[in-house]
Amino acid sequence: MPKNIAVVIVAILVLSGVAWAQDYDQLIREAQAKTVAEEYDEALELYGRAFQAGEPHYADYYNAACVAALAGEPDRAFAYLNEAVEGGLIEREWLESDEDLE
Repeated sequence: MPKNIAVVIVAILVLSGVAWAQDYDQLIREAQAKTVAEEYDEALELYGRAFQAGEPHYADYYNAACVAALAGEPDRAFAYLNEAVEGGLIEREWLESDEDLE
């Protein structure tokens, strides 16, 4: 393979990875905005799309769990909460006192 083609292929792969991260971050920002607007169903859909588009951080799973609880979807809330814990969330006192998760 000529060097120029290899460089182009590497550049495409790098740029697609950057776009992937931007998509994830953009979807998370949109989900957060919907949450602030108390549009929980829309926020949940955006969190779900973000989780498919990137590598979620446990804090994003935690936020999605809170939104699912507020949307009246306890099974989904527990699923996201489990993902958050598996991802590194260890603040038990915080979990127990978060009113969103009641």
